[in-house]
Amino acid sequence: MFQLGRELKRFFGAETPFAAPRDGLAGRDAGILELLDLNMLRNEAQATDVAAGRVGAKDRPVLQLRQARTWCDLAERTGEADALRKAASAAEAALKVVDRRQRPELWADIRRQQAQCALVGAELYGDGGLAAAADHVLREATEAAPKSEGGALSCVLRTKIAAEAALLRGDGAAAIAAARSLATPIAALDAGQRQRASRRAPAFARLVRAESLAACGMLAKDEQVLEDALADAARATLTLDPAYEPLSWSRAAILRGEILTALGEISADAGFLSRAIEVLASVFDHLPRDHSPLDWARAQIRLGQALAALGEATGHADSLDRARHAFERALVVLRREPGLTLRAAAAQGRAAVIAAYAAQTGDIMALDEAEAAFRCELAAAEPKTDPVGWAIIQMSLAQVYQSRLALTGRDRGERARAAMALDAALEVFSEQGLRSLSAAALDSLDRLRDTV
Repeated sequence: MFQLGRELKRFFGAETPFAAPRDGLAGRDAGILELLDLNMLRNEAQATDVAAGRVGAKDRPVLQLRQARTWCDLAERTGEADALRKAASAAEAALKVVDRRQRPELWADIRRQQAQCALVGAELYGDGGLAAAADHVLREATEAAPKSEGGALSCVLRTKIAAEAALLRGDGAAAIAAARSLATPIAALDAGQRQRASRRAPAFARLVRAESLAACGMLAKDEQVLEDALADAARATLTLDPAYEPLSWSRAAILRGEILTALGEISADAGFLSRAIEVLASVFDHLPRDHSPLDWARAQIRLGQALAALGEATGHADSLDRARHAFERALVVLRREPGLTLRAAAAQGRAAVIAAYAAQTGDIMALDEAEAAFRCELAAAEPKTDPVGWAIIQMSLAQVYQSRLALTGRDRGERARAAMALDAALEVFSEQGLRSLSAAALDSLDRLRDTV
């Protein structure tokens, strides 16, 4: 993949005195976007702006749809809110000039792209309202072109939204039923693959089913459901080529690692955890950090979770220390976009693994060092411009205080300081409407009050 990337740069990138073509490199083949690193992708997005805005441009809505896809891909890789806004704006502009009755498939493609922008926003920022809006848009896209590949993909995305909504209600059975209903659209995409070169659509559908089943399996601690999810993720990985589909392949491998970690935790089998670490480590061979920073950070977080689970299962403090480093590597990337839900996952993982390391080794000094580091971060944080980041550091500090209290058995003000930090974090999370983080802060407060 690296050799191919160098060739693309040589022909089209910064290594030549020539600028990218005004119409961009990808053209109608969105799959080529996967091969572009971040700088090339940004240039591609700007080139689509030029092409869509050119006076006398032919078939402008098609160019605007291409523009929306490229900016949305950039947002998905970086978490940049401006890129996501540009994608949504381009899709809206395209929709205004397309007649649904005359060009139903193009109209459906544009609506699906609008939904994709909303879903990316929901995933990046944890906004459940965006997912609900996407479901309404996808229903219209499915009705407009039910028998096309786009119709099948719209059905897949709607099913994903339904499964996630069922999980939020705590209805695991409904979520599993929704995931298993994807058999029909997956079969349709498999059949269509014989007539098209792209393998990405059926692989994406399998990954959606695997992700939904994995979430259900983790919630219910059901090994069989997790095994089914693992089979889907493994098949998707095998059908993709990391040299030509590096992002799709990496996302499939990251999901495989996550599922293997869950199986290892539920079954107490270190073999699953070792396989998870091996799979996740292989991602970095095909996905440099500057190709997709968020996917790279996500892989580091999953690697940290797998190493932490292995360290706790085997009693090896070295694995816990390696897990801390993985979370810290992810945080280096995620600090650039403070509002991302991934940043919260990395920060919580780092705090938990520091506490586990101290508990396992009895090393009070490790907790002192962690407290000093978190206090330095807190002093440098800007609560007005980045309230969520500030609150996450408060939660991390509270975790350190609770760990010291549990380890020493003596309360030297740790309980009060932990409660104060958690109260401050909970206030911010409630104001920002972040339900999952609010629940985590409340759970920590409850545990703190229950300890004697």
